[in-house]
Parts: sequence; structure tokens; C-alpha cells
Amino acid sequence: MRGERHRLTGPSCLSLVVMLAAGALPACGRAERGSGASSRDSSGSPAVGDPSPRRVITMAPNLTEIVFALGAGDRLVAVSDFSDFPAAAQALPHLGGFVNPDIEQVLAYKPDLVILRDYSRPLEQKLAAFRVPVLEVRDEAIADIARTMREVGRALGLAPRGEALAAALERELDSYRRRPEPNRRPRVLLVAGRTPGTLQNLYAPGAGSFLDEMIRLAGGANLFADSKVPYLKVSKEEIIARDPEVIVEPVSASSYGGEKPAAADWRALGTVAAVGSGRVYVLEGDYMLIPGPRLGLALRDLERVIHAAAEPSPAAAAPEDPPRRRALP
Repeated sequence: MRGERHRLTGPSCLSLVVMLAAGALPACGRAERGSGASSRDSSGSPAVGDPSPRRVITMAPNLTEIVFALGAGDRLVAVSDFSDFPAAAQALPHLGGFVNPDIEQVLAYKPDLVILRDYSRPLEQKLAAFRVPVLEVRDEAIADIARTMREVGRALGLAPRGEALAAALERELDSYRRRPEPNRRPRVLLVAGRTPGTLQNLYAPGAGSFLDEMIRLAGGANLFADSKVPYLKVSKEEIIARDPEVIVEPVSASSYGGEKPAAADWRALGTVAAVGSGRVYVLEGDYMLIPGPRLGLALRDLERVIHAAAEPSPAAAAPEDPPRRRALP
């Protein structure tokens, strides 16, 4: 049975997972490495069991997407919560996330490989105690995403596919890096999560996050690039003081429990440049928050709205509903 999803009254469930992953919420940050079983061998390479596992569980949405992108979706027996893309993932059993994994359910599916992020130390230790093969990956920076594609490909016995997927992403990223420095970089607030209907519990990416790198590659200046943490909770007063020229908010019904934030919510900050110029973009689908195969799509959408802000301003107007949306592929 698919795991039940509990509605969150603060930021979206998925974006909260992203922020917890990066240690944005201290109480749930990454555990220190200690003694115990490791998912890496003495050379630092991933250590897994079966060279071509057939019963695979992924414990993060981006890992689910990578397995499908490698053409191995038929090997997945269960996935983490919020693994909703591609559509085939929605029909799989959902076992919680790294914050609340159902270890008994994980074991019940008799996986010969569990793929998880490197901050899921408690789950890794529990699986090691039951001798369940584990692949542990990182995805904090953009470079980690291609590396993860290669590691997952090797772990599934699909190294050539993993290499091809990673190389395609790297080529796209290189095309952005080779571009001339823009004449100016609009100030961009990318909203990683908030309470629907209000501007409470606002979270944004800071330095060291893959979202910070994405904003820079797309031609913008991250509003909180000077932050010392990858993700941070920000106040309305901070946003007003920093005066973003573009506000981008990726949303989906699934990650917000059915109630999605709207562009009109930002009217409360009418003095902010982005609001006054009508450059608040609520984008359908939270693919922009997922460090996986759709990173290229996210970059193109982000570049589109940032580029619009670098051009002469349209007639000033408060954002209206329905907001400008980008449908999922």
C-alpha cells in the first residue's frame, strides 16, 4: 500500500526534505560519520552487493528519477515519498523519506539494493544491520548530480547508460558556463518553501546549494548568496530590504498536500521590485527543487524568467492568478 502523506503546515514537504538534507534545520542536520558499516569500500567506491540488482528501492525523489532515466524503472519495488515523476513512479509503494522511513516496510520488499543520500545515516545503519546492500550518494552541488548518475548506473550494472546520462547533463551545463558574463544579473529570490496562503515559513537557497549554482548559471544573482548555509529561513523584512527583481516559486499539489501557494500572495510585499513589476513566477511542478535528470529543464525555465527581468520592465502590475506556469514534460 502506498504510504500516507501528511500535510505540512509550513513549507512544502518536498522542499522541507531538500532543506533538511542540507542541514538548514539544525535539529535534523547531517549526522556525524562514526563507526559502523559503510556503503563505500576502502577505495572510496560505492560498495554494493549484486552487480545487477533487480529489486531496488530509492529513498529520494531525484534518485527515483535517475533510475527511471537509466531505463531501469522496472527494477524499482518501492520508492520514497514525493517520488511522483515519471508517472509510473506514482503507482509504486511509497515508504516514507529519510526523516521517517518505514524500515519494516523497506525490509519487507526484500531489496537487493537501497539507494539513498549520504545524510541518511540512521537508515543506512539499520539496513547494514540486516545486511541490505546500500549505495550512498551526494547531491549538494551540481557536480554531484552527474556523479550520482554515474554511480547509480554502475551499481545497476548499467555503467554505459549512466555515463551517457551524466555526459548529456554536463554538456548542457557547459553550454551555460561558456556564455559571456551578462551585462547585469537581476536579484533573484528562489522560494524553496512556505506556508500556502501566507508569507510565513519562507525558505530560500544560500551559498553551497545546487540552487544557488543554478541561479548563477541562468544569469541571475541569488538574493541570499552571502548566506553561510545552503538553505535558510528568511523573513519578509529581509526580502524587502534586499529587494529582489525576480521571485521564482516552484510548486506542486502533491508536495503541498493539495493547497498550492499563489502569486497573488506576494501582493503583501508591494514595495518589492519583483512584485511591482509583475515578475513573480509561480511555476507548475517542483522539478526545479529536485537535483536530477530534469535539471536542464529547470535551468531553461529559470533562465527564461531571469532574462525577462534583465530587459526593460513591463507595465507595473501586481501579480495575478492564474500565474505564469510551466507544465511538466
